[in-house]
Amino acid sequence: MQAWHPHLIELLFYIFSGTHRRKGLPISSPNPSAQSDPGDLGLSLNRRYASLTLLVLLIAAEITLVVLDAWISYGWVFSDRRTRDLFSLRAENSLGTWFSSVQLLMLAAVLGVTMVHGRQASRRSPAWWATGWLGVICLYVSIDEVAQIHERIGRATRLSGLADSFPSYPWLPVLSPLLVVTAVLIVLLVARYLKSFRARLLVSLGLVVWIIAIGVEFVQGLPGAHAWLADAIPLSRRFVDHFSRVIEEFFEMLGCSLLLTGFLTDLLDRINRVEVKFV
Repeated sequence: MQAWHPHLIELLFYIFSGTHRRKGLPISSPNPSAQSDPGDLGLSLNRRYASLTLLVLLIAAEITLVVLDAWISYGWVFSDRRTRDLFSLRAENSLGTWFSSVQLLMLAAVLGVTMVHGRQASRRSPAWWATGWLGVICLYVSIDEVAQIHERIGRATRLSGLADSFPSYPWLPVLSPLLVVTAVLIVLLVARYLKSFRARLLVSLGLVVWIIAIGVEFVQGLPGAHAWLADAIPLSRRFVDHFSRVIEEFFEMLGCSLLLTGFLTDLLDRINRVEVKFV
């Protein structure tokens, strides 16, 4: 009696508490070894709200960066320029640059996971290759954000005289093929690969916002553009010069947020569980 009495109590507990239904354990075998190991780390995500929650958090962070830029950088709260540049969306060595780089790295990671999953499901289809190349491009742009590669390319192009006839920033004609390839890959994935309407909508909006950001940057590089805008609207030249760059950076961050949450939505629609085992 003493030998099987504890097991009988455990069996009754499993039946009436419904633990066997929640964990998928057989009622006839309440084996403690069938439960999860105490050393396991589990994280459950609601696939319906995870990407939407992430998008809200990212947009809130971007609005915060704009407010901090207006208050600290433009408002000259601190006399030290390096402190102001830390919160300036115009400066390359700022929190905004770090945030953009991390977002792009996250986007590259999501595309990488999608590619690994698609290798088993689609057997290296054109969409699989497009996902991989887009992930590589996002990884490069993430590095470019902090390493300022495009600025160095622009400086070399200007010194060589190759872009003398181009009216805007000299790096734009050099990197424009990469931008076109990126847009084509995104359009291909929206048309042929993404499953849900929400994912297609988010990615499409992200592409449109990113194109707007590139257009704003092109206008910024035109000679006399800031002076013309300052004359066209009743605002100071300093205000136009500062916040035109802030608007461009905000659109870049917003476009990346939409792309990230769109591709994450599609990834969550395709997978049920991600498991990493350390052996």
